[in-house]
Amino acid sequence: MPRRKKEIEGGLAFGFGNGPSVIGLIRKGKEMAPSLIHGRKELPPDVRSLLQKDGDAVIHSITLFRTPLSKALMFSLNVASLGQFKKKLDQSPYDELFHLGMILNTSKGTFTTEKEAVVRITRGNRVANNNKAQFSQVPLNGKHLTLNQLIENGIQNAGMKDFIGYSSKNNNCQCYVMYLLDGSGIGSAENRTFALQNTKQLFEGMDWFRKLTNTVTGLGEKADIIQQGSGRKKKPKVKGGAVSARLVKEFIKASYEAHPRHSIEGFIYDPSVSATTARVYHNPTTGQTILVNRGTEGTASDWGNNVAYAFGRYKHTARFKEAEKVQHMAEAKYGAKNISQISHSQGAVPARYLSKNVKEHITLNPAFKGEKEAENEYVVKSDFDPVSNAYGALTNAVTPRWMKLFQRKKPTKETVIPAKTWNPVEEHLTGVLDRLDPEHQLGKVDGSGRKGRKKERSFYEDYGGYDYYFK
Repeated sequence: MPRRKKEIEGGLAFGFGNGPSVIGLIRKGKEMAPSLIHGRKELPPDVRSLLQKDGDAVIHSITLFRTPLSKALMFSLNVASLGQFKKKLDQSPYDELFHLGMILNTSKGTFTTEKEAVVRITRGNRVANNNKAQFSQVPLNGKHLTLNQLIENGIQNAGMKDFIGYSSKNNNCQCYVMYLLDGSGIGSAENRTFALQNTKQLFEGMDWFRKLTNTVTGLGEKADIIQQGSGRKKKPKVKGGAVSARLVKEFIKASYEAHPRHSIEGFIYDPSVSATTARVYHNPTTGQTILVNRGTEGTASDWGNNVAYAFGRYKHTARFKEAEKVQHMAEAKYGAKNISQISHSQGAVPARYLSKNVKEHITLNPAFKGEKEAENEYVVKSDFDPVSNAYGALTNAVTPRWMKLFQRKKPTKETVIPAKTWNPVEEHLTGVLDRLDPEHQLGKVDGSGRKGRKKERSFYEDYGGYDYYFK
């Protein structure tokens, strides 16, 4: 009985989109020209859009699939190679060529991801009705992944150029699958045997044919660029307008949790540049990064840090050194101008020292003893919060009234939230942000310059507040 030949996944799939309208092509000509010449530098627009909407979907299971390339495509390859491709295939230990991809079952439904001429992520199981498809279940090895994390890990493993690029010989659909498996540390030896086979031998001695297949696939990418645009995204300009009151609250809450959240609305936790008191979340779709410095926990050492701050010795604490290390790593990895820094209470102390180069620093009820407000600093506080208001109240109490006549009030970027209770502890917590519109934009709103102090009248405006007790 003759030995059965092995099968091969070659990734020789060629994807072509529908042609664009002439008007659309003219409108997008300037944008598309660099990408048509040099190729995309980012994920395709449809993939980025899907990840922005569904990237936080938690992956429950992953299944590899492979499907035989069509007879029509095999015939075309043979004709293009003047009959050499079939001869090479007959001399190899393989019966047929396969296209590979992944089926992802998530908390938001099923998705299929694969690489044809370009990276694809689509809703649903694309091969559900293909009776020739073969499958291999992928063990997650105890990993908890979101869709965003799977893709981001693959990009970090391969680099963006190889992740989105294509070569029929050595950067095809099977390589894409391996980027995803290896990037997240999932899968088994059986999965790799199922996915990874040698295609290089099919092109030995036919370098011209390899270039031809790459050219054809390149045309597929260019057709996709024409169809949906270059996918070039502008250098992220991270604005305060991109950080809502709702998100600021979520990031601060997450900073106190013992086990970091894997993702927050498209922002993926990056443990490689994070620490206990300073955590970094990055959104691979928008390029925005959040660095959050938490406040005081109920430990003796952390309360000792508050004492060090009161006596001007904070820079000598272990907590400051930890925050400084995270700051330098995050800025080196993601770029300072792409970072929105968020802090709460004591967290504002290291953040105030270290956030000078970031896009903005949004701080809730910050520890304060007269520090000059930085140009990129945006304070949000309750008007009955003791941590952020006590110093000002005490200063006001000891300043003679006649001196106040000559004091010029400086413009400030504070957002002052009216108190609703007489409880100073409650007024210091993140719940005060619930009194703002959840989508209220905090921080630097483009073109706004330095916002003046905005303060609504509180229920005890005339009879309460810290200033009242020290008049």
